[in-house]
Amino acid sequence: MYLRYAKPYLPLAIPFTLVCWWLVYAKGPAAISGAFFLKVMTMLLGLAVMRKRHRFDIFFYQNVGYGERQLLLVTGAVDLVIWAIGISGLIFTMS
Repeated sequence: MYLRYAKPYLPLAIPFTLVCWWLVYAKGPAAISGAFFLKVMTMLLGLAVMRKRHRFDIFFYQNVGYGERQLLLVTGAVDLVIWAIGISGLIFTMS
């Protein structure tokens, strides 16, 4: 159910995650704060766009038992966890 809700968010999230990973790979661990800022800003923008896009079908998810806040939080949390795992892997391989 979460994947169906987050499907429009994936085309925005995946490229920016890859850009952040490349930034850290190219610039080193010093670029983590900038990459994190970029990731958070694009994540918030993407979630706002997704919220606006799903404003008419949110009632379907609410009838199934999922609230809008829960759907947005899970989508954002999964996105940040994937980003953090990738950054951790990059830092581990660089050292």
